[in-house]
Amino acid sequence: MHWRKLNLNMFPEFQCYVGYWIDVSNANICREHALAKSLPVPENVVSVFLDAEHIIDLVQLEVAVTQALLHNHADCMVTRDLATEVIYCLSPTRTLTRALSTFSVQPTTKHLLVLLVDLRKIERTTTCDAYVALETSIQGTPSDPDSLMQLDETRRTLLHNLYGITAPEVDLINKSRNPHESLRDSILTRMGVRDLCRV
Repeated sequence: MHWRKLNLNMFPEFQCYVGYWIDVSNANICREHALAKSLPVPENVVSVFLDAEHIIDLVQLEVAVTQALLHNHADCMVTRDLATEVIYCLSPTRTLTRALSTFSVQPTTKHLLVLLVDLRKIERTTTCDAYVALETSIQGTPSDPDSLMQLDETRRTLLHNLYGITAPEVDLINKSRNPHESLRDSILTRMGVRDLCRV
């Protein structure tokens, strides 16, 4: 299993890794362990289990984790723990129940992302080998997280609807020099202004 390290430029004292599995067959058990916080990870490592269908790429995850850490640092989290705050920060709206039902792992999840945020502010000799027990608890096929960028029409439409991206905006995105980055920018904008909205 290959864990990808994410860039947390505003929080260099922390480390964040992401793993990606497809064809997951025990998402219900993964969800139960995540909710019970009974996952085999070291102390002060926060684990976030996500349904990958609603994630466009790793940059979106980096932004959500950074937002959640900023909220935590400023003592203004909307939720009770960092894992839930990351999920909330992925959402285009302020409705926590909608964020949880959309982005967190569900019993029907087939494409699973696992974020590990290491909050230990020490020189770490621990590598991703420490997460082997977690890996073996997931019944699925490890995959390259970069494959998230390969959007089929179903996922593209799902993201458009979720983030309220209108037909005129889609037209401009498709005509841009880099449609993927343009779509991602539209998603990140909605994540960024979420707390300015009423919903």
